[in-house]
Amino acid sequence: MIERIERSIRARWRELGLPGRAPARLDFFLSSGSEGRHGKVLFHVFRAGESRPLLVGKIPRDGTARQWALHEHAVLKELEGAAPRNAGRLFPRALLREETENRVATVQTILPGVPLDRRIADLRERDRPVREIHDRATSWLAELWGETGLFEGAEGVLWEPFLRSAHFFLETWEPEGAIRREIESLIREVEARATETSLYGFGHGDFRASNLIVERERIGAIDWEFGEKRQFPWLDPIHFAVDCSLRDASRRGLDRLRGFEDGFFRPGRPRDRNRAFLLTCFAEGGVREDLFPLLLPAYLLFATHRMARLFSVDHPVTHTRKRIVERCLRPGARRELADPVPAA
Repeated sequence: MIERIERSIRARWRELGLPGRAPARLDFFLSSGSEGRHGKVLFHVFRAGESRPLLVGKIPRDGTARQWALHEHAVLKELEGAAPRNAGRLFPRALLREETENRVATVQTILPGVPLDRRIADLRERDRPVREIHDRATSWLAELWGETGLFEGAEGVLWEPFLRSAHFFLETWEPEGAIRREIESLIREVEARATETSLYGFGHGDFRASNLIVERERIGAIDWEFGEKRQFPWLDPIHFAVDCSLRDASRRGLDRLRGFEDGFFRPGRPRDRNRAFLLTCFAEGGVREDLFPLLLPAYLLFATHRMARLFSVDHPVTHTRKRIVERCLRPGARRELADPVPAA
């Protein structure tokens, strides 16, 4: 497969918009090893003898990874059609999809720079890294939506994955008492919105600091395997805020559930920063602030279902997400999201 990819790149060099003349040879580096991670092998493509990679590719090794790789390739193509001048800047350009009877490979451009979480790791001031992360994420979302547009449409189809996740939680873990009643209440609220309309647009699906690549003032997003052309504009901001809270807890040596509580329920700076970030993004995406007590638990049910599918129902990551759902659905928790206690 690598030889086939090399021939295709060299033969289509100018058509793909690659710089300079096509080289006589390309070098390949399997950055994830021959066995791969998460069901796929990652590789970087270099001009022979050069140290800076030109392209990055994926070779799936199982059916699920194949589906993700092909989906990412299609989403990147749709993004380029919607925002052609930003291809290779806000997001990678999808260049090649090579298929044989048994194998598939995709190749895309590399966004120059370093991941946002690595860039801010050396900052000493406690608040400055968080501010930079939130500011960069807000800026990228605003630019993506500004370039690709947000459109009004019926909510019914957009809510279907969240309804499936809520029912999955009920059927898999059979919660009793208050948790069950809260999930059933969420289901009724979502079903009641089936005939409502709201804005939708392109969404990343795994929007986090490690997937944002920064070079000076430029910022782009990689890893679009969960990307969608039609997604609620609140999903990426909530995913980002939750992920930042959980990772901050890990950096501080705390349990991830404690990180979630600090980020969304416990009075203090983490919760206030998350709320300010989310309300800024909601305003940019045309999302009503008063919907937050519905949107956060709906997202958490969806994320828990995703972890169960990616790993297993019994995996520690899935178990942590389940505990977070239960914390968010305790009696009175949604009222607190709607009217948070002021920080001391």
